[in-house]
Amino acid sequence: MSLAPTPLLFPYAQAEEVVMSRSVTSQRARSADGHHRNIDVGPRARARDAGVSLTEILVAVVLLGMTGTAVLSALTSAITGSVVSRNHAAGLVWLQSSSDYVSTTPYIACTPGSEASVAAGYRAQLQSAAAPRSTLSWPQTNLTVVEPVLFWSSGGFGTACNTGAGIQQMTLRATGPAGIQSVTLVVVKSKPSS
Repeated sequence: MSLAPTPLLFPYAQAEEVVMSRSVTSQRARSADGHHRNIDVGPRARARDAGVSLTEILVAVVLLGMTGTAVLSALTSAITGSVVSRNHAAGLVWLQSSSDYVSTTPYIACTPGSEASVAAGYRAQLQSAAAPRSTLSWPQTNLTVVEPVLFWSSGGFGTACNTGAGIQQMTLRATGPAGIQSVTLVVVKSKPSS
């Protein structure tokens, strides 16, 4: 029994179905050069395409597991980066408010040999009740003045006290929770003119 030609994929130009026992067991295809070829479409060929094998399932599970791991890893990195960025921004805001506060506090004069007490005096001012607070509720002790405070002399800033210049440079540091992250800001304070 011959049916009308049905188009197949390249390189076969036309095909004829061969019927045996009322079920299609193969297709006879004619290529462009005129040769015939049988293509098995019988029950065994259809059975191979009917489901998936254990190997295919295992490969799919492994690929899904690898993809899931990669997605979770990327998500964890994004969350960690977001927390670090938020802490950095909050630390900078806190430092900026604190530097403005330091500019309004009384100038602490130094005497030779009392350089460490200048840093302690500014640290006490920053940790007082009137000082700016962290937007993330970090403890006030996380804001400090890094020693040494530097004092201006004719050649630039140095660690030796210069009572005549009246210009001091200090580094403020805001440290995040558990001391993991810190941000610093350099502030120059001058003695008010009399």
